[in-house]
Amino acid sequence: KPMSVANAQQMLQELSGKQITFYSAVCLLNTFSDGLHHHVDKTVVTMRELTSEQIAAYLRREPDAIYCAGAAKSESLGAALLEKVETCDPNALIGLPIFRLIDFLQAEGVDLLYPYYCLSSYTFIFHHLKICLQSFTLSPHLSAHPTRLAYYPTSNSKSRD
Repeated sequence: KPMSVANAQQMLQELSGKQITFYSAVCLLNTFSDGLHHHVDKTVVTMRELTSEQIAAYLRREPDAIYCAGAAKSESLGAALLEKVETCDPNALIGLPIFRLIDFLQAEGVDLLYPYYCLSSYTFIFHHLKICLQSFTLSPHLSAHPTRLAYYPTSNSKSRD
């Protein structure tokens, strides 16, 4: 994550026309069953050839890109910077392999389509589950900044209908 416009410009110039490999991970722990699941997802991205003018225009229109791995906010205008994305789960590129997380939850008896559970904007509310998610992105050209989300239900946890 470049964290400044100057770093983002330099990063995007260096990545222009190149292929980058990102790794995103998820871990789920059910403290009642001791079920532990973990997965590392690989996403290979090919960047378009970019001019300095295109990079500057992108960063003016997408100021939050400085907080994204590779300075490319792929879920919005940053998609215009990408030529190709190879992955089993398109959510992994923005930080969390949702498809595998759903597999893990189903293995622990949690059906997200059942109205007892709520999955919205990476907010997880699951009765009797302790969920520890660790999501990170690594690349030879980028630094890793892990993001952690944990939910610890209490005795007064309530379900959402």
